[in-house]
Amino acid sequence: MEKISALKIAKVLSEVPGTLLALDQERNQWRDRALTAEGTLQKHAEDVRVKKIAAAMREKGLSSASDEDQIEALRKHAKLGRLDVIEEAVNMRPEQIVFGEVADGVHGSSARSDFEQFIMSGD
Repeated sequence: MEKISALKIAKVLSEVPGTLLALDQERNQWRDRALTAEGTLQKHAEDVRVKKIAAAMREKGLSSASDEDQIEALRKHAKLGRLDVIEEAVNMRPEQIVFGEVADGVHGSSARSDFEQFIMSGD
């Protein structure tokens, strides 16, 4: 087995700090790229969620604002951490159900005339 001279050991040890610094810089670059990608992914996921909630609000008749205004308002609530509560409230609301329509009635309807006659006469 070959013995390593003190000069070779000193040379290797003198290169260690530079190598470690280069590896640290490379690790930091990859970490920063990963964090940037994660932040972009989170923003995209939040944007998709906001648009889904806005569409549900529109379908259920909870908002009369324009789509852009509603999405912008939901984004502001998301920044304040309120999106979970809003989403839960929207999901609790049933679909927009129309039970009937108030109208003057059909003119000449005998049902209305008979009803009016009964009320007026008391028979």
